[in-house]
Amino acid sequence: MIDNFGRKIEYMRISVTDRCNLKCRYCMPHGIKKIPMRDILTYEEIISIAEAAVDLGINRFKLTGGEPLARKDIGTLVEGLKGIPGTEEVTLTTNGVMLMDHLDELIEAGLNGVNISIQSTDSDRYGGITGGGDLEKVLRAIVAASRSPLKVKLNCVLHRDIEDEDVTGLIELASANNVDIRFIEMMPIGMGKSWRGMDREKVVRVIEDEFGKLEPLDGRRGNGPARYYGLPGKDIAVGFILALSEGFCEECNRVRLDSKGKLRPCLGYSEGTDLKPYLKAGKAELREAMRKAVLEKPERHCFSERDTSDNMISIGG
Repeated sequence: MIDNFGRKIEYMRISVTDRCNLKCRYCMPHGIKKIPMRDILTYEEIISIAEAAVDLGINRFKLTGGEPLARKDIGTLVEGLKGIPGTEEVTLTTNGVMLMDHLDELIEAGLNGVNISIQSTDSDRYGGITGGGDLEKVLRAIVAASRSPLKVKLNCVLHRDIEDEDVTGLIELASANNVDIRFIEMMPIGMGKSWRGMDREKVVRVIEDEFGKLEPLDGRRGNGPARYYGLPGKDIAVGFILALSEGFCEECNRVRLDSKGKLRPCLGYSEGTDLKPYLKAGKAELREAMRKAVLEKPERHCFSERDTSDNMISIGG
């Protein structure tokens, strides 16, 4: 579907839960209220929305959370989404702690790829950042996923606790498993407003001091807005996702569905369209509500002009 600014909207991030098994300090503030389960979309409702999305030309889906693997029978949803005629791709983003327990199920259900979030290769630092996460489980999952049919990428959010050795260690990890890695600028949402840290220039300097000059790569490597670079002697790509310092709004191809059923055209705005009433109204009404919501997608995000009280965990990572 083409929005009012000529962008082709073809990608939907779907938050399936606000629950997470980790307590990353930059993401999960203490005292945050969980959404009652009765208010979270059922798998059947998600599939109905996805069917309407495919009718509109939005045919690539990313399952997020919270932690999507914290929700039971996630393979059932993957299978349902892949079963929609016209769906081109279903992927999932995870912190990786529970991935080994679900990997075979997800592959059998037809999952196309997985993005694994990891902040450090040092177990003590990883545990401190994530509130006690088990790094060894994540590392085993990365190895197993990289040897599977899935497309695998590593993600690292550049918050204030990231150190030089985390950057270099993660690149070595990516290289050892022949997977790409992306460094993602902290978004000023919720706790992220006070956790912004290492910027692109510092990351580039750390990488080039250790591995050599980053060379720009042509073409896209997936659905996202990352700009990718190659490294001498390494058969991987290093990506940067810089929504603030190097905005990519003119290339944005996505919308977000939060776990309560609100379709958000832009991460920078709290506004969106609650689709739950339209699920009861019928397929045509649902499709029209989604079409109008996509056409309301703003030209640019508004992080520099306005504040949002949302937490990332409630929107979908």
